[in-house]
Amino acid sequence: LSANYLQAEYIPAEEESVFSESHVLVEDDSLFAVVRVDESWHLGRFNDGLELEARTDRAVNPDTYLAREDGYIWAQDDEGRIGSFSIDDLAAHGE
Repeated sequence: LSANYLQAEYIPAEEESVFSESHVLVEDDSLFAVVRVDESWHLGRFNDGLELEARTDRAVNPDTYLAREDGYIWAQDDEGRIGSFSIDDLAAHGE
C-alpha cells in the first residue's frame, strides 16, 4: 500500500464503516483498521485494493492502538483486555 491511501483517508467498505479515528496499521499488502459491524466495533483487514477481507469475531475498543508482533495484531477488546489476533485470518489467539 502506498502512503497516498493513508493521506487521502479513504477506505471504502460495502457494509461496514471504518471508525473515523481508527489507528491504522499497514503490514505488507494489508491495512488493518477498526470497522463497525452492526452495533459493535471489530478489527478489519483490507487488501491493497481496500476491500475488506477479514474481521475479528471479538469486538474491540474503537480507540484501540494497533501493534504487530510475531504474526499477530494486538488490540484492546471492548471490555478493556489486551488480546492478539492472527494476521492471516484475525482469529483471536488462544481461542
